[in-house]
Amino acid sequence: MQKLFTFNDILLVPQYSDTEREDVDIHSNFCGYDMSVPVVSSPMDSVTDFTVVGEMRKRGGIGIHHRYADEYEMIRSARQEGGIAVSPSMSDKILESFLEVNPNQIAVIDVAHGYTKRNLDFARKLQDMGYKHIISGNIATPDAALAYLHVGVKYLRVGIGSGHVCTTRVNLGVGVPQAYAVWSIYKEIQSGVIISDGGHSNTGDIVKALALGADYVMLGSMLAGCNESPLGTTYRGMASKEAQFARGKQDFVVEGVSKKVEPKGSLKDVLENIRMSIEQACYYLGVRNLQELKGSDFYEITQNSYLEGLA
Repeated sequence: MQKLFTFNDILLVPQYSDTEREDVDIHSNFCGYDMSVPVVSSPMDSVTDFTVVGEMRKRGGIGIHHRYADEYEMIRSARQEGGIAVSPSMSDKILESFLEVNPNQIAVIDVAHGYTKRNLDFARKLQDMGYKHIISGNIATPDAALAYLHVGVKYLRVGIGSGHVCTTRVNLGVGVPQAYAVWSIYKEIQSGVIISDGGHSNTGDIVKALALGADYVMLGSMLAGCNESPLGTTYRGMASKEAQFARGKQDFVVEGVSKKVEPKGSLKDVLENIRMSIEQACYYLGVRNLQELKGSDFYEITQNSYLEGLA
C-alpha cells in the first residue's frame, strides 16, 4: 500500500541562489493570454462572476465564469478575456454562442469526475465545434491525464476532493491527496499543462503546487471574500445543499458545504501578495522563472516539523 502526501506533508529545500528577487520573472502564457501571476479563479458562484472575470484579467490572471448563471450573463462574460465553465448538459446553441462572441474562448469542462467516457466524448465534441482552448474535467491520476492528452486536450485540471468546501472524501471516500496528484501526473506526462485545483490554504501551498509540477493554480477559498466576490463573505461548494437548492435541485448527493470566510480586501491586493510570495520563494530556491521552479527538491516532513513552522 503506497503512502501519498499533500502540501502540509512536505517542505521545499532552500538552494544556492545567484540572483535577487527582482531577477525573477513569473510571466507566462495561458491559452494565448499573457499572465503576470499563475492564478485561475474557480468557476464557483461565490468566487467568479462577470465582474471577477474582468478584474482577474486586469490583474494578470484569468477568471472562469461559473455555469449556473442565466444565458445573458454567460454570453456577457464570454465576450471578455476569460473562460467559461461548460458541461455535457449544455445545449449546442449556447456552446456555439460562446464561440461566436469570442473565437478564442476558453472552455472549462466543469465536472467533478472528468475521467469518464461521457466527458472525454464531450471534449472531442468541443474540438469539433471549433474550441481551441479546452480544460479537462477534474482528474487526479496519470491515467486520466493521458486519456485527455490522447483526445487532444492539453490543459489538465487536477484535483478531486481537495477543495476547502468539498466533502467528497468524507461523504464518498474518494480522492487523491492534492500534492501527490499534481506530482504524479507531472512525473508521468511528457506534455500538457497542469492546473492544480483545490487544497491551497496559503501562498506556500501555491508555491509547492508549482514546484511539484503545476503550471497554474485554480483558487476558490483564497479568493472568496474579496471585495469583488459575488456572494460577499459566503463561500460554498457547488455540490453543497445551499448551491444545489439555489439551482432548484431537490434530489442529490451532498459533496460540499457553505461557510463564511474573513473579508480579504481587494482582489488586486490578494493577487499582488501571491505574485510577490512566488517571486520570493523562487529566490530561496535559486530559480528565475516558473519553468525552473518545477521539479524543485522537497522533503517529506514529520508533524512536529510542520508545527515548528507555524507562527
